[in-house]
Amino acid sequence: MPEVKEVFIEDDTFAAERNYAADICHEIHRRHLKLTWSCYARPTLDIDTMREMKAAGCRLLIVGYESGNDEILKSIHKGVNTEQENSFYAKLLKKPGY
Repeated sequence: MPEVKEVFIEDDTFAAERNYAADICHEIHRRHLKLTWSCYARPTLDIDTMREMKAAGCRLLIVGYESGNDEILKSIHKGVNTEQENSFYAKLLKKPGY
């Protein structure tokens, strides 16, 4: 892809499934693609997956926060709570290089 410099993966669930995101990252490495990319993520994304994504050229995560209210999160079946949302950035701040 000599003309493509950057890609935005516009898939709300791209990083929700760890194996899927890891497979894409491995494929980027296998093909030796020099590609910068960004995607959506959930606040449940783990550090190891973020590390793999960064190594594969990910430069930006747009993290979706649906609500700051646990009752609303439960009623819309998001599978996440405010503690997970609040700890997402704290998790990143503890790891150098993010």
